[in-house]
Amino acid sequence: MFDQLYEQSSLLTTTDGNIMILAGSALGGGSAINWSCCLDTPLEVRREWADVHGLDHFRPLSGDMQTEFDASMALVKKRIGVACPPSSSSKSPQKKSKSSINHNVMNEVMIAGCEGMGYKHQVTGQNLRHTETDAAGYTCFGDRYGNKQSGIVTYLADAGKAGAKILPNCTVTKILKNKDEACGR
Repeated sequence: MFDQLYEQSSLLTTTDGNIMILAGSALGGGSAINWSCCLDTPLEVRREWADVHGLDHFRPLSGDMQTEFDASMALVKKRIGVACPPSSSSKSPQKKSKSSINHNVMNEVMIAGCEGMGYKHQVTGQNLRHTETDAAGYTCFGDRYGNKQSGIVTYLADAGKAGAKILPNCTVTKILKNKDEACGR
């Protein structure tokens, strides 16, 4: 399974070999196997992209003003069904309810550790149809039920319905253009 879902059969590492990198290589890329937690790009990272790399498109604006990037991310979140359950103010995590994430044991231990150390934590947005199911914790092995709103069940499905040809297990070596449009055979 890992040889089909992950780049280099899940044996990809940093150049020094110290860190394993689980990068999705199946149809749908990382969205097919990644964690369903949807985090906003931190403002300090966006500022770095703008300041250091000249990518002004990512520069956050002050106050409640939205950039084109913010608007784009809001549309992506809407399309992939990101739901952000209300935070619980109780000291112990809620195991199951309609308005909460079904935390696995690892998350429960992490939450308890954060609370014990006085660290701030919060429930983040999830792009799952059903956040209360036990299956939500196994999407790193694929999602045969379509619970996770990955690229396969959202954007690639939209493209297929619109007539796009989806070619899995292919490598793009060159994109042919006719004026400003991609074309090909």
